[in-house]
Amino acid sequence: MRFTDRAQIGRVKRTNDGYLSASARALRSGVQEYIASELGMIGDHIVRVMRPPESVFSKDSISSAVHVPVTLGHPKDAVTSDNWKEYAIGEVGSDAMRDGEYVAFSLMVKDKAGIEAYETGTREISMGYDANIVPAGDGLDYDFIMGPPIYNHLALVDSARAGPDARIGDGAAKLWGAAPLNITEKKEPVMADMKSVVIGDKAVQVAVEDADTITKTIKEYADELKAKDVKIAELKIECADTASKVKTEDEIAALINEGVKEIAMVADKASKLVADYVTDGKDAMTIRKEVIAKVYGDEAIADLKTDAEIKAAFAVARVADAKDKILDARKDMKKKDGDYNPWDGIYKKKGDK
Repeated sequence: MRFTDRAQIGRVKRTNDGYLSASARALRSGVQEYIASELGMIGDHIVRVMRPPESVFSKDSISSAVHVPVTLGHPKDAVTSDNWKEYAIGEVGSDAMRDGEYVAFSLMVKDKAGIEAYETGTREISMGYDANIVPAGDGLDYDFIMGPPIYNHLALVDSARAGPDARIGDGAAKLWGAAPLNITEKKEPVMADMKSVVIGDKAVQVAVEDADTITKTIKEYADELKAKDVKIAELKIECADTASKVKTEDEIAALINEGVKEIAMVADKASKLVADYVTDGKDAMTIRKEVIAKVYGDEAIADLKTDAEIKAAFAVARVADAKDKILDARKDMKKKDGDYNPWDGIYKKKGDK
């Protein structure tokens, strides 16, 4: 978790090159108070965090402060080699050490913009660091214990913005991390009014001011889960319906077999109706249409509108129709008389019974 600590800058002097050289004391050991929401918890009650000396003054922690960059304000990202040129205005020295309850070190501001900011009132510092916290045991006067802080940068911040006693949370916490409350004024622990909220099959105690938010969040999650359950049910029904329409291998094989038989029967009759007619590669309906056109003429097939009519016409087609010269002659005569209709039976005159 990311944290910031604010402190006053110490003795400042100018170098021959115009840089600002200063000393400072920053992070201290002991109990610090934070707002719960800044530590990723629900609510705005006070949470007490112990920074034990063995964490604050550990070798790894103090050595991590050496040569960290000085920045003008807290950057939104951790300072690394990728963005050092964008953020750094100087650096911490190599003399970080313990000074009573504090970590003390020297720092130097080299960038012109940083020097001008200091000269116009930006004269406090705020350390940006990462540290883990774990719950404390029962019966202690604090809630969490902080592990060794690992420093990332030291920010030069504007003390005039909120006064020397203001907490850095008004600016830095939004960019970098949680900041302790002002420790110059001792505060009594805040006892929040509690209220029961049902979560699942259990009732838990939460702060009254947080109860409505928690209840609303639980309802929104429940509604979302309900909507997803409905969608899952719809998909199951759709899958079941689709599965019922999918034919089995046996059904598909039966359809193929039936189709092969149909083509064979149609092709056999076609070969009898039209000499040398080639059926290879043609489906049954194509064969029917072509044979009807050859036996009765293109007018006949044009008059047939549906597959059912074509099938019926092919079924009643006779070999004699294709070979009977008398019928051919009669068709020619009826065409001349304008009384020809290819589907009047055996070429009966219209009106005959």
